[in-house]
Amino acid sequence: MVLVRKRLLILATAVGVFLVTGTLVAWAAATTEIDRADAAFQLAGTPRVTQCVGEDSGTPYTQYTVAAYTGAEGDASPAVPTDLATGGLDHGLSGTLKWSSVKVTFNNLTGRGVATGTLLLTAPSPAGAGVKVFSGPLTLVVQRDPAGGPVLGRGWLAASTFDPTTLKADGKVLANVEVTFAPNMASLTGIYGDTVWPQGTGPVPAFSVETGLLAHC
Repeated sequence: MVLVRKRLLILATAVGVFLVTGTLVAWAAATTEIDRADAAFQLAGTPRVTQCVGEDSGTPYTQYTVAAYTGAEGDASPAVPTDLATGGLDHGLSGTLKWSSVKVTFNNLTGRGVATGTLLLTAPSPAGAGVKVFSGPLTLVVQRDPAGGPVLGRGWLAASTFDPTTLKADGKVLANVEVTFAPNMASLTGIYGDTVWPQGTGPVPAFSVETGLLAHC
């Protein structure tokens, strides 16, 4: 009986499975990593304005199309104390930021709208060329102030990060993003993460919309 118990103990230790307070816990080597990612950015662009009529009983809409908003992003992420090599994220979040193929469309009667486009962050390399850090869609629900003040937006970034050597996707930047557009939509400031909270205009409400098949004009 003693020999059987010893063999069972060795087997349990080898597979790294233990029963702790009624919960089965498995220990295994993995590439799992989840660290806070905080940043702030400022962008500018040249919008082109289009007017259209929607499907909903002739509701008027205004669309701003921008080939690209460009500017800089600054990393405000907290330290990663368990990362002995750098003490920070695998990918720094400072560099040149571009939000491309942007469309921002407002319901003229309510001021509620949708903004879409692709966000790209690049960082300088030793050779001087920009290296892609992350790229992915940024979608915002926006609200225009009827009195003509700043336009607030809140949404979601789901970007892939890239290995600087192989240029293969190696992770994600997932973030709730808050922005404030200038009234003429020619510039914006944005934040994501806890460290840089809140915007100068204060927290952005949790806006929501339901759109048709085509959200833009």
